[in-house]
Amino acid sequence: MKKSIKSIICMALGLSLAGVSPLCAAEYTAVDIAASPAGGAWYVGLGAYAKVLSDMYPEFEVTLFPGGANANVLRVAKGASWIGATMLPNMKAAADGLDPYKTPIRNIAALANIQDVTRLHFVVPADSPVTSLREIAEKKIPVRMGTGVVGGNAELFARWVLEEYGINKQRIKEWGGSVHHLKTSEAQAMLAENQLDVHTWMGPGESFVYSELVKTRPIRILDVDEDVLAAVAEKYGLTPGVIPASFYGGIMGRDVKTVVSSAGLMVNRDIPDVSEVFRNIRFLLRNISTMKKQVSLMKVLMGP
Repeated sequence: MKKSIKSIICMALGLSLAGVSPLCAAEYTAVDIAASPAGGAWYVGLGAYAKVLSDMYPEFEVTLFPGGANANVLRVAKGASWIGATMLPNMKAAADGLDPYKTPIRNIAALANIQDVTRLHFVVPADSPVTSLREIAEKKIPVRMGTGVVGGNAELFARWVLEEYGINKQRIKEWGGSVHHLKTSEAQAMLAENQLDVHTWMGPGESFVYSELVKTRPIRILDVDEDVLAAVAEKYGLTPGVIPASFYGGIMGRDVKTVVSSAGLMVNRDIPDVSEVFRNIRFLLRNISTMKKQVSLMKVLMGP
């Protein structure tokens, strides 16, 4: 490859104040960043990041690859991208060889914790007889469940949580139910037509699908039980958290217990002089406030 360690260091420093990193000012370097699907929050956010980086360092040719949290791990591991965005539990699952990775992946390393917050939702209609996730398993309720597309974290993280209850796609079918892997527009349509009994979503802030839905059809958000929170935290690194009571117009009237996660950047561990990257990460973290000022979307994604 024609990519150098300089590209990685400069990616870490690129959004800091101009002129502070003389290391980044000499040779032409191609930089490939594995982001989210085109149009996704991190594709837009990292696109803004790439624009600032290119403006500051014209010798860089920065390319965004429209990937996904799971696929990006494999892409960075094989060296197709030197830097990639993913979620922290994906990094842990890859290192441990857990679902969806078949064997441990050892040649990726965490570059930065973005410290945003994404929350997993399990949503049912307000008039649904389903009152808990555990009840679905215990009563073998034949639910029509909608979840994210296969390969996305909305589907993967929900699957991890549901497995702790003894719920999976095969069992739901055996109970007479169904599982639908849906794009956002498909889920919105099916929810509006009352074609789903349970829907899962994971993302930052409030889902616009639910925000629109509650205007005409009240919903409830199901808690994740404490024992399941502990189990997935230990196994996958999913963090116990809450969906705030203020979300969706305060429809729940209380915080809802769930799992949360943060996004992160990872790097291919096999690049030359990888230690140089990590020596410069401290500089990146000290300058997050500068990054937020220069790229407004980062402030939204990363919080105040």
